[in-house]
Amino acid sequence: MRPGDLLVAHSTVDVDFFRDMGRPILEGREFGSGDLPQDRGAHREAAIVNTTFVQQVLGGRNPIGRRIRYVSGGPPTPWYEIVGVVGPLGVNSLNPRRDAGVYHPAAPGEMDQVGFIIDAGDDPAAFASRLRALAAEVDSRAMIERAVPLSELAKLERAGLQYLALAPVLLALVAVFLSAAGLYALLSFTVAQRAREIAVRVALGARPRHIGYAIGRRATLQLALGVGLGGAFSAWVLAGLAEDPTMIQAQDMTIVVLGAVAGTALIGVFACLVPTLRGLRVQPVEALAEG
Repeated sequence: MRPGDLLVAHSTVDVDFFRDMGRPILEGREFGSGDLPQDRGAHREAAIVNTTFVQQVLGGRNPIGRRIRYVSGGPPTPWYEIVGVVGPLGVNSLNPRRDAGVYHPAAPGEMDQVGFIIDAGDDPAAFASRLRALAAEVDSRAMIERAVPLSELAKLERAGLQYLALAPVLLALVAVFLSAAGLYALLSFTVAQRAREIAVRVALGARPRHIGYAIGRRATLQLALGVGLGGAFSAWVLAGLAEDPTMIQAQDMTIVVLGAVAGTALIGVFACLVPTLRGLRVQPVEALAEG
């Protein structure tokens, strides 16, 4: 796989993970004791991929025996050999359409915290209580931190991402409103400075649309340039984020960009509109008398 082909999710699992989950290996073999690294953090050569990985990354070609590695801005990792293929297991709960995943065997003592996916039937809440009781019977030190329905997992992860995104969104809103305030102040000052010129044009019979064009032309061009460049840069950044398997889909990114551009343009137009309307209300007699 060439660096940069596709970003995929990866997980470290116990050698018996797929057997315990009741998910058969569709091609190749399961992990075995010979695949376990001897030391924590050591390189583990074997990897199992899911069917989504086979379709999205390998184009449906036979994956067994192929070698892959990860590149994420730094030196590439060592090569891994694909030894098996398993069906989809929900690697990406945020965006199931980007569910390409790779599994690696866990070294002894590597998995300090373990997450389980259990088919609890129709009453998961009751099963969670029973599971805690069973765990306590086996080992009094065992602690189940929380039991969450799989349907709620994506909501929890989305909520976390939303909180992380809140700060930059608020900073962006502050920047937009400060820019609008600056644009409003600049255009208001321009109208005040050009009051005599506007009065002369009105006295000579200039139409309101000509006066409005003369007042707001420069500010409108600046606004259009800023919104255009900002929208293009945002689209470029979000296009890269859309390739991340943990992110939302490209069409959702497009809605975000279009909404931000439309909102910024609307605020900017309103900031330009108020001083422009004030300029259209200039009375020639009063303006020339004050000058």
